[in-house]
Order: sequence, then structure tokens, then C-alpha cells
Amino acid sequence: MNLLLIGVVLFGATVHQSTAHNYEELLAKLNYERREYAKANNIPNMYKLEWNQELAEIGEGFLNFAPNFRFIKVGRNRDAMRFDNWVESLEWAHSKKYVVDEIDEIQNTLNSRELDFKEAFEKFASNRRGIGCRYWQRSFAGAVFKRNYSSVCFIGPKYTNTSQIRGPAGSACGDDDVEDGLCVSKLHGEFKLYELPHPALPPPPPPPSSHPQTNLQPEPTVDYSATHGYVELLAKLNYERREFAKAMNISNMYKLKWSESLAEMGKNMPKEWRGLQPNYRYFFVGRNKDAMDLENKLFNWTDAQLKNNWSALKKWTDKNENYSVFLFEPLLPLQTRIGCASVHKEMSYRGYRGQLYAEYSSQCLIGPERSFKNSIRKLGLPGSDCGDDDEEDGLCVSKRDGDIEAFGSPPHSSFGETAHEETTPSDDDLGENDSDAERTPRPPLDNSDLEIDWKKV
Repeated sequence: MNLLLIGVVLFGATVHQSTAHNYEELLAKLNYERREYAKANNIPNMYKLEWNQELAEIGEGFLNFAPNFRFIKVGRNRDAMRFDNWVESLEWAHSKKYVVDEIDEIQNTLNSRELDFKEAFEKFASNRRGIGCRYWQRSFAGAVFKRNYSSVCFIGPKYTNTSQIRGPAGSACGDDDVEDGLCVSKLHGEFKLYELPHPALPPPPPPPSSHPQTNLQPEPTVDYSATHGYVELLAKLNYERREFAKAMNISNMYKLKWSESLAEMGKNMPKEWRGLQPNYRYFFVGRNKDAMDLENKLFNWTDAQLKNNWSALKKWTDKNENYSVFLFEPLLPLQTRIGCASVHKEMSYRGYRGQLYAEYSSQCLIGPERSFKNSIRKLGLPGSDCGDDDEEDGLCVSKRDGDIEAFGSPPHSSFGETAHEETTPSDDDLGENDSDAERTPRPPLDNSDLEIDWKKV
């Protein structure tokens, strides 16, 4: 498989700064996800989103004038996050033609009255190029999910969705530019907003001076001058940490800063790194479609265990103390530094949903906390438990200058002998070679490995 089509290394990707709108992190997150999705799914005409101030000023009543845009809701509470993940589960199930009863069970979990496929996947419509967001609280009290959102983003052009063609990411941009798998419009984010003449609509209400669910005050910042090649990813992770802290009332979640020492270590991890008192944990990014499916299912499994089987979840995290817990690594609150490097990683998982071949293009080291046990999550108003450090819209910001050391003790003579498969759990570590009596819940594996029925999650 061509790694250029699945990787999200992002060298050359840029984020355009506009401090007026305060949604820089969200814009970077959406473009990172569109870039990754285009490469994983071979979408050749996925456009990069650029800020459109006219969209940010849309008021109520816009549906009466044939708008040339659609919308997405952002600033989610926990139920909204859960809902989005189950919608993605249904999309994966349809795309891989899973058994009908599994699709039915996912639909029953979602409750068909709550499901809006078009809205859930608006962010991946390839022809969108302009976006504008504003504070606009929305609530949906469904039978299963009590969803709350703090903001709405209008995204266009084209009100109706168009079918997507297939090919190498960025290969069908016409006369427009190409940036690492995304098309970049020469019109930027500008387009005709309405098909019908329309009067001046009421202006949107101003956001509150302080609101626990907003993702815009007081101006979260992105280091646009960074040359490390992972600017979008870093902004995406900080947006998600900020959103997660607000949704879960975590008072001590820190903002991540780039670490060049961790990035360098990610390129050449010594084989014996676990015995050298590492000041980091690790995870992988730049996913192919199977890796997205894998992490989506892991999210749902974890969500179910939090409610129904805490002991199974604790067993899994305890056994993964020296390994990675995938998409949950970036949400440990006391981590303050991250460094990533281009490292191709393949993982094969059997059993659930057939065989999955997850591939990643980069490895990220995140520190300074090495252990789950030390990274205690405190509950309270987001950003209220930062000690002497600063606070930025729900996240703590460390005052510590400079980088962190990758290890508490110096590497020995084998430094430079790079760890490859040892950086992730082996089949034995994952329980794939255990007897049924010895197996412990270690998602994402098959039903017997997890000691639960995936369909009932």
C-alpha cells in the first residue's frame, strides 16, 4: 500500500492564522481530519477549509433563502461525543458490509429518531472549502443521548451533498493548488451564500463572558510559526483536550506544547527504553481506514465498560501500563509535552468485524507522565486546578520553559539501536496467544479475548 495515501505526516501543511474568530484549533482539527480521511479513503478532491467571516455572521432564518451551505454542531458534551462515535460505527458497518443484525443493533443503540447521517458526516464532504462558526447553543434530548453543543459552524459551498470520486488524495484538484493530499481553492473560503435574494438577517447573539461549554474564550492560541510539521495535529489534540475537559468537568487538564527531544527520541527509540525511566507514553497517528475502525470500536467498548464493567476496563489499563491505550493517551490530563516522528506501524487484529490491518504513519511520544497512576484526573471547573500555572479557556498552561528529558536515567550502550516491534504490545502481550482461561480484556480483539460480546456494547 502506498504510504503517501494513508499517512498524515503533514510536512508542508499550513494553518492560516486569524485571531479574530478564536476557532483556530477547531479549524486545524477539521483540516487534519479531512486530510487523514482523504488519504485513508482515496478521496482525490477533498478541499482544505478556510475561514469565511460571512458564514460566521449567519443569523436565524437562513433556511428560507436557499442557502448554499450546511452546518455542523461543535463544542460537545459527553453524550454528543458518544453519539458521534456510534454514528461513525454505523458508517463503518455499512462500508464494510457487516452482518445485518450488527447494523440493526447499532441503529437501535442510536435510536433512528436521533440519527442524521448527512449532518454527522458534513465535515467530510469533499467540496466544502469555507467555514464560519459562532456561539449558538443547541440541545437535543433524545431517548438515549442528551446532547448539548455550544457552537454551530456553517460550511459550504453546496447545500446538497455530491458523490465522491476515488483516487490518490489531492489528485483531482483541477486548477487549484495541492497541499499534502488536500486541494486548496484559489477562491479560498469565499462563495455565494444564498441562491435567493435575502434581507439582512438578525445578527447572532454575543457569546457569554464565561461559559463552561464554549470553545472560544479567551482566545486559545496555535503556534503557527512551528516548523516541526505537525502543527495541525498539535492544534487538534489541544482542541480535543479542551473539549473533553469541559464535557467531563476536568479541572487539571494541561495544554500540550511541542517537544523536540521527544520528537527526536520517537525516531530512534532504544530497545531497552522501558527500563530507562522514560518520561513519556506513546501512541500512533496517521491512520488508515482499518485503524479508524479499530479506534472507533475501542471508544465504544470503553464507553460501555465505564457504565457496566469498570473492573474489566481497569484490568485492561493496568495491563497496558507499559504499552499504549491508543486514542486515550492524548487525554491524560497532566501531560504537557508531545513530539512526533514519521514511523510506519502496522498492527493486525483478528476476530471482530473480520481481520483488520491497522496502519499508522507516525508515532507520538507524550510526557512527562509515564504512568496512568500518576496522571490523576481531578473534577471541577475546567482550568480551576492549575496551581501556579496559567489558565487558557479550560486548559492549564505550564509556565515551564524549555524542553523535557526523554529519560529519567541515561540510555546505555545500545542507544541508537532502534526499537521497532517492541514499542507496541506483541501478540502475547495482547492475549492473542493466551489460553481462554488466561485471557483478560484487552481490546481491540475478538469476543473471547474481551470476555464480552461486541454487539452488546
